[in-house]
Amino acid sequence: IGISSLSGGHLWVAAELKAALAELDANDQAVVFGGIIPDHDHDALRDLGVQHVFTTGDAGMNHIVSALHALTEAK
Repeated sequence: IGISSLSGGHLWVAAELKAALAELDANDQAVVFGGIIPDHDHDALRDLGVQHVFTTGDAGMNHIVSALHALTEAK
């Protein structure tokens, strides 16, 4: 599941998504976030089950594709 967050609501969205996935017994789904996400929020997102955080500083599609590929290989 990929979420793009540009509004600053990424922690709230991640918490709501985690709750919804738990309710559906789908906690095994990979979750990634991208957008304008401050560095100091990355650990909090990981604590909420987000496997990878992409920011505006992540240059290039190759980096993103490689990270997503690694997530699917780990499953």
